[in-house]
Amino acid sequence: MSRANSSSRFDGLKEAGYIEGQNIIVEKRFAGNMLDRIAEVAKELVALDCDVIFAAGPYAIEALMKATATIPIVGIDLESDPIANGWVVSIARPGRNMTGFSSIFPTLAASRSSC
Repeated sequence: MSRANSSSRFDGLKEAGYIEGQNIIVEKRFAGNMLDRIAEVAKELVALDCDVIFAAGPYAIEALMKATATIPIVGIDLESDPIANGWVVSIARPGRNMTGFSSIFPTLAASRSSC
């Protein structure tokens, strides 16, 4: 990840008053395309006792959901149904320790296919 790209991802945190190295620590972990490493990375983050964990993609979300039931997970997954995967109970009231967003919802499938 380039330096410019990396810093732009944290602009929202800066706008909210969080400055990396001053009042927030951002631990970054990447497994790349090594799916067998994702569970290990999830365990590393949980061992750090983070206040919140951001996860991108279904494999990372799944590994984190198995690794912790207490640390809040913000998941970004544009391909999976979080209800069908058992990550949340419902969109209105996710329950558990998972929140985030997905663009796949069974209730929207009919309207999406008619476009």
